[in-house]
Amino acid sequence: MLWSFEFVSYINIQTALIALAVAFFAWHRRTTPGAQPLAGLLVAAALWGIAEAVESAAPTLTAKMMVSKFSHIAIQSLPVFYLLFVVRYAGHSSDMLRRREYWLGVVPMLAVVAVFTNDLHHLFWTRVELVESPFGLESVYGHGPLFWISTGYLYLLILAATVILFRKIIIYQDVYRQQAIILMAATAVPWIANVVYLSGANPIPGFDWTPLAFAVTGVLLAWAIFRTGLLDLRPVARTVLFEQMSDVLLVTDSQNRVVDANPAAYDFFSAHSALVGERVEQLFAPEVVHTFVESKDDAVVIYKDGVAHQLDVRTTILMNANGQLNGRLIVLRDTTDRMRLEETLRRSEQRYRTLVDNAPFPSIVSSAVDGVLLYANHRARSLLAIPNSVEQSCRLPDLFVNKEESDLLFSKISVEDAAPDYEVQLRTLDGRVFWALLSAVPIQYAEEEAILSSINDVTMRREAEQTLMKAKIEAESASRAKSEFLATMSHELRTPLSSVIGLAEALLNEAYGPLNAQQKHSLATISQSGGKLTELVNEVLDLTRLEAGAVKLNYEMTLIDEVCQSALHAMKAMLSPGATPPAYTIQPADLVMQVDPRRLRQILIHLLSNAIKFTPEPRGVGLEVTALPAQKVVHFVVWDEGIGIDAALQRMLFRPFAQLDSGLTRHYEGTGIGLAIVRHLVDLHGGQVTVESEPGKGSRFVVRLPL
Repeated sequence: MLWSFEFVSYINIQTALIALAVAFFAWHRRTTPGAQPLAGLLVAAALWGIAEAVESAAPTLTAKMMVSKFSHIAIQSLPVFYLLFVVRYAGHSSDMLRRREYWLGVVPMLAVVAVFTNDLHHLFWTRVELVESPFGLESVYGHGPLFWISTGYLYLLILAATVILFRKIIIYQDVYRQQAIILMAATAVPWIANVVYLSGANPIPGFDWTPLAFAVTGVLLAWAIFRTGLLDLRPVARTVLFEQMSDVLLVTDSQNRVVDANPAAYDFFSAHSALVGERVEQLFAPEVVHTFVESKDDAVVIYKDGVAHQLDVRTTILMNANGQLNGRLIVLRDTTDRMRLEETLRRSEQRYRTLVDNAPFPSIVSSAVDGVLLYANHRARSLLAIPNSVEQSCRLPDLFVNKEESDLLFSKISVEDAAPDYEVQLRTLDGRVFWALLSAVPIQYAEEEAILSSINDVTMRREAEQTLMKAKIEAESASRAKSEFLATMSHELRTPLSSVIGLAEALLNEAYGPLNAQQKHSLATISQSGGKLTELVNEVLDLTRLEAGAVKLNYEMTLIDEVCQSALHAMKAMLSPGATPPAYTIQPADLVMQVDPRRLRQILIHLLSNAIKFTPEPRGVGLEVTALPAQKVVHFVVWDEGIGIDAALQRMLFRPFAQLDSGLTRHYEGTGIGLAIVRHLVDLHGGQVTVESEPGKGSRFVVRLPL
């Protein structure tokens, strides 16, 4: 047999499309309470309509039954969605109720299970048969006990939702009443159709009018959404507002009897059932009742259980249609906490004022508007020479010597909300000028915007700073004069020394005639001493130029091994005959880095010469060069097994002309310039030099240069 879609099938499909369209608009406003279950309700109605269309077109009883089973998924969920929508729309939903909403679907889910397993028990449908109708073959179902239990539960859900809506029709006004009436009508149409289907009064046996009735429901809901703002305007129930307000609400009649009260009123008076009907004179003191009668808005204090409570009173007169007194709405807000807070604040302000009055530093309070002094503690009066009689006539800007500094202070406070450690010159009222360290913050003083300023007289400190600055300048000037003197003397000594050394060497070479052995020995001593003196002059000149910042490095890519070999070769002259030369290692052997090769050689020569000088034979001396690419640094380590250096004396090593011990000068030559030059040259390379030493065990000088 072939599937046959009759006219009624297309009506059902059209009904489903209408329901889906309205569901789309409801879901678009899903943030509105009730919109989500309304969308679910309409989608279920659409599925029911599609199922009815397919069932009416199905050619066999088996096919019709299968479609009918699937349609029950929508049928069973419709009332659940409907009740959820009404509850949320009416404002009855709460967190506790939301956590229990899922229980509403238990019976419908069990009913769906019973439908799909009906062939096993026949308790939902006792029989199914095909009958001829104007719309073709229709399946007629005999309903079993599970069907009627399920139907009763679903109608109970619908009844609960209808009662809620009916109550809202009575309470609501204007557009909210229109919405409730439309919802009631949209609900009534399909369920009346369903009653007709289930009763024996169905004019067409087996034909379910309910899906078709949902077309009317969809049109009514669309009207409610687009014309009355169903999902845009949600009513806030007066009862919910009345019940949930935390303020005490009492409604009295013209005889001052309580006719209604909210839960907050019962809690406040610790009453259970005796509050309604009580006269206000029995609840409040006469002066409080007088406030109600006079309809005054005031603050009153009442005592409950021996504890004072401050209440803000708001009284609204209720008039009848004839303009006669019908009663009063009394709103009581418990402001006891605010009263206690204000009292605490007053006490805090009093303690703060006492603290400021007795503070060890001068403090003043001035107006943030015009700078007029509002308060000055004892120390401020003493410092600024403020008499008691002129406090209000003195202004903070008048205390500033420089008006621009006053303007800058006010600007800083307005922008940064504080002006800490602001050093300015102030003038007392008797004309004395002094330097002050001023800190200011905005405060509230006597309900007025004000500025609290603490003042510290720093005149003596500034004078001390100026004295120190003058001493520093003089010391730097003396240092420059010393450096200039040393540089001049070095240049002046070089010329005669060069002549002495040159002539001595010429005589040694017998340029002016033959010499005897004694003459040669004397001339050799003159030449050697002149060379040492020249070396000393060169070192002094180098140190002077380094301290003056006049030395510039000539960087170039340098093969480090060549520089090290050159420095080691220069040390051979210091070694005694037969002495072991310094040990030397380098990793890697082809290490290349950017340095000033001449200055690096100078660094190594100074360190190696010191190591050889202070290491008795046969102890060792060495140079180790190690590149550390991961740390981007190269270590130059000059080590020795010499006499070592005491830890307390190591901090003096790199000072110019410093000798570690007067005894050393009697055994070892030196001026204390070499290590100072090393430190300056290493600093110029962007590196650092350190020493590790222990008396009797030798020393390790480590130069770290960036790779």
